[in-house]
Amino acid sequence: MSDKKNNDYLIDIASDSQYQNQSDEYYKSYTRWRMNENNRFGYKFVKDKREHTYAYGEGYEHKKASDAEKKALRSCASLTGGCLLVATLLRLMQEIFDSGTSQLMKDGTLILTSGGHSMDILNAFILLGAKLVMYLAAGIVFMMFIKLPREVYFAKRTIKPAHVVYLLGILNGIAMIWYLIFVFGSFVLPPDWLALPVAFFRSGSVWLDILYIFLDYIVISFIKAVFFNGLLTQSLRQFGDSTSIFLVSVLEGLMVMNIRAVGATFVLSMITGLIILKTGSVIMGAAARISVNLLFYLAELINYSTGGRESEIYLIIVEVLVIGFGLFCMGRLMARNDWDFNIDNVTTALSFGEKVSVFFTAMPMISWTAAVIVMQLYVLLV
Repeated sequence: MSDKKNNDYLIDIASDSQYQNQSDEYYKSYTRWRMNENNRFGYKFVKDKREHTYAYGEGYEHKKASDAEKKALRSCASLTGGCLLVATLLRLMQEIFDSGTSQLMKDGTLILTSGGHSMDILNAFILLGAKLVMYLAAGIVFMMFIKLPREVYFAKRTIKPAHVVYLLGILNGIAMIWYLIFVFGSFVLPPDWLALPVAFFRSGSVWLDILYIFLDYIVISFIKAVFFNGLLTQSLRQFGDSTSIFLVSVLEGLMVMNIRAVGATFVLSMITGLIILKTGSVIMGAAARISVNLLFYLAELINYSTGGRESEIYLIIVEVLVIGFGLFCMGRLMARNDWDFNIDNVTTALSFGEKVSVFFTAMPMISWTAAVIVMQLYVLLV
């Protein structure tokens, strides 16, 4: 009787948390992972609604959920910072290699025309392999330590085909608006002030072009979706959906290692995160990335293939169609009353600002931030 009476005053934060648009399997796996006593990355706390509890021999003590949340968040931040630091060092090696190969990447955007030499083509694929290893290494190290269940980091959910089309249509419409900003910015801003967050590759060989597009736009996009939208986003959801999306978008924006493309990467990552929360599927994150990459490639292909007045006409046609379709998709979702969802559905003990502060003041995260600054300066000055 006494236990039942006490239970009326207890709130188990981990088991009481809700995750919108997710399956029961996701909820059970995530809750079990968070409540594991040996898991320092899980935010767990049994809160007593009464003002205090009594510790035998020590008098009254106050237990705070905020302390437990800070501890778990700092552990997640330390692991994230360490993994990103490994990836950044690998990327720095890539940039040093690139500086000796005719600057193929051009500050993050590969432009290799059909007149490229065979050695340039080989170096381009070497750089692509380094990029692949970078994200694979970060993801494997992160997974080894955090041990997040597959049902969580690779969350799946049945989605209506119409929703897939509408959400991807909206994302690509926003991406095309950014491309417009990129194009017009090249006329009114100093050279190289803006950049696209993807590479453009042309070798003169259709098969090499297809291979590069497959590896960079599809394979690496899928790996990045699992890392950013799966491992990082899902492990941070316990601290709130809005916090998770914001933190991951900042991290991905800085990882592009090109200050000129940080803004576009941050915005597209935010929207991709919202799509994943809306659909409950990490696979949608991969689909979103692939579709945006292919859209940017198509726009750049038109720009570089035709040139002059003709390319401008074709680009305008593509831009109008993509943006118009994005507006149509948004209208359809709003008409179906299937647009709104709760971005801040998890109640935590810390405010948004406090969580951001705790996350970025973890020592490995500070070290990674310093490495990113060095990397950005190297890209700008070398």
